[in-house]
Amino acid sequence: MNMKRLLFVIVVIMCVSSVNAQLELKSFKHDAADIDAVQYPKEDSNHNICALVKVGLAEPGAIFEGDIIGTPDYKDGEYWVYLIEGATWLNIKTKNYAPLRYDFPEPLNSKNTYIMLVIKPISELPTGQINIRSNVKKVDIYIDDVKHSNITPYVFKGTEGQHKIVLKASGYMDAERLVEVVLGKTTTLIINMDAAGSLNVNGITYGTTNAEACSFEMGSNRFYYETPIHTVSLRPFTIGKRPVPVALWNEIMGTNHERNNGPNGEVVNITFDECQDFISLLNQGQNRHFRLPTEAEWEYAATHASELGIEEIGSIMEWCSDWFAHYKTNEGSNPTGPEKGFVKVVRGGSLYEKNSWYDAPTYRWHQIPDVPSGRISFRLVEDR
Repeated sequence: MNMKRLLFVIVVIMCVSSVNAQLELKSFKHDAADIDAVQYPKEDSNHNICALVKVGLAEPGAIFEGDIIGTPDYKDGEYWVYLIEGATWLNIKTKNYAPLRYDFPEPLNSKNTYIMLVIKPISELPTGQINIRSNVKKVDIYIDDVKHSNITPYVFKGTEGQHKIVLKASGYMDAERLVEVVLGKTTTLIINMDAAGSLNVNGITYGTTNAEACSFEMGSNRFYYETPIHTVSLRPFTIGKRPVPVALWNEIMGTNHERNNGPNGEVVNITFDECQDFISLLNQGQNRHFRLPTEAEWEYAATHASELGIEEIGSIMEWCSDWFAHYKTNEGSNPTGPEKGFVKVVRGGSLYEKNSWYDAPTYRWHQIPDVPSGRISFRLVEDR
């Protein structure tokens, strides 16, 4: 290949690379203190005052598409773009970069000013990666106040330094983390979101997660207590991401006994009836409908702990609501066990030394209801 042809190929590659690169939306926010939308108004065809979006972009000649009124003005690296009330998106086209479309977090309001910062691509700069995972799959991911994705997992490629990551999803509380991007490295960040309505009692929090309606194969063929394997259907429910903390127990029960302190901060040495007393007081004070999990709900949660975002399960045994008995093949939907019995079901493997046999989510054991143990705690469940 001669020199002229080589130079031509290099120029073409550079041009293609430049065109394919995309502008990056750095931030977008409503500025309540900025009154320029009212002080310098433009009206739509119905004589309603428009919303004003100030787009910071150091790239002359940009073309804007959307529900725009008039021609955007450009001065000192900033475009003033007027849009009708209720506008939901804006598309930006430039000569040197691929188009950038941005869907506003919520429809724009008349007479309001918004600030939008758009920067040129950082692909040429040294970067690192953050692999973002969550117990919620359909979730809006905001990085440094800019929406990047609506699904997890998601890999963010960014410049070195600290970045703010916020996850928003219907039915869950917003989750925020600060994370450091390290040059040339990929870091995995797991953000397990708390369900909306998670507890907060005088500053003591208890996170919960949502389980959808499901059917699953319950039991195993390992041991006669776990047989037969049978199909169980469950309605949607919310379950605690960890056992009840001793701090929450003390707050509700008005006690502070050292014997109740579990190895990981959970409450222990409580009888089945004391659990019910706690739940009754909690529900009265918080206007909720918490209860103990059924054995089937516990097993489903333990089997799917990672995808549900359950942080701790199986590290200590936990009371369930069922009386202990052998399984029946016709238990069907939302089984609650026999109507009466002598011992209650406890689940989790730590009643014995750490062992894969006892750690299995199908492992079952029992306890006399009025006999507490330093190795038994409980978690909360609520119907949805």
